[in-house]
Amino acid sequence: ESFATMLRAYAPASTEGSYTPTLNEVIEALPCERDGENVSGDQKSEDRSPTRNSDNSQWEESGLENYEVLKSPSEFFCGQVEANSSRMYFLFHVPREHGLSHQNFSCKGCFRPIGIIYGQPRVCEFDGGLYCQGCHENKEAYIPSLVLYDWDFRKKKVCEDNYKFLQELEDQALYDVEELNPKLYAHVPELQELKLLRQQLCYLKSYLFTCSQKVAESLRQKVWPREHLYDRRDLYSLTDFLQVQSGTLQKLVKDVVKFSSQHVYDCVLCSQKGFVCEICRNPQVIYPFEVNTTIRCQVCKQVYHQSCKTESQPCPKCERWGRHISNSSISEDHPEDYGMSPRS
Repeated sequence: ESFATMLRAYAPASTEGSYTPTLNEVIEALPCERDGENVSGDQKSEDRSPTRNSDNSQWEESGLENYEVLKSPSEFFCGQVEANSSRMYFLFHVPREHGLSHQNFSCKGCFRPIGIIYGQPRVCEFDGGLYCQGCHENKEAYIPSLVLYDWDFRKKKVCEDNYKFLQELEDQALYDVEELNPKLYAHVPELQELKLLRQQLCYLKSYLFTCSQKVAESLRQKVWPREHLYDRRDLYSLTDFLQVQSGTLQKLVKDVVKFSSQHVYDCVLCSQKGFVCEICRNPQVIYPFEVNTTIRCQVCKQVYHQSCKTESQPCPKCERWGRHISNSSISEDHPEDYGMSPRS
């Protein structure tokens, strides 16, 4: 149907006897001036549709400067890309539902009218938005923010676009627990256990990667494609969280730690990279990956027994460094006291 026919169909009953002009008649009646002269007829219709690339004067001459200009498909596509990039925010923040008025009673995906006479909207549990039934088919997925902050692994209903988005990022290591929610370690014993195992793996990586290329490649193959397990101990993907809950990831890391530590003990080169506790002077060699019995100084990286290095016991190596730096500063201030010639 033409627009004029639709106008007549929606006209009030009181105007049935009145004359309703057609759309073409309305357009023909619009004034169109060019250089101070009126233009009408076929010439007016030919000059009435300038292109989007024409200048402002051409739009003013055509008499269309007050009309709404619709976005081109390319501009609309760019807007959709920006909307997709904003989804990253909801990976780390729990969503809130704002209601239909916040969305101007339109679908967040395709912008169709929703609510009232247009159909009941559906809530996406990933971003809290309201969608039409065409954009939201009640597919279920894990919500990363709920897992990260509530350790909630119940699947929630999400819209089509967000479902695909979550599927693509399921294996990406994006969540730093220590930075985003460090309290999660205290509430989830499995995570705390895995944190110690991954700390061991981070130490063992330094040993195996400085050994032969064959040994380093063996470690990579056992962990691939999740190298973040030994690069950053607090970094997880959504798949990692799921495997922590099931116990699969702990078993994998335990096997890798056992393989790596056994290599260090047996390897002629790696076994020589141990430490001797300077506090108790026990000649038995200790290693930093023995996290249950040893502790490492965060400043000088020296390793001690946990029973020897208490809070009241300072680090002997750091104390030597402090004395050395102090003596060096004194010698620079008073070189004649140490038989040194003053600097020019």
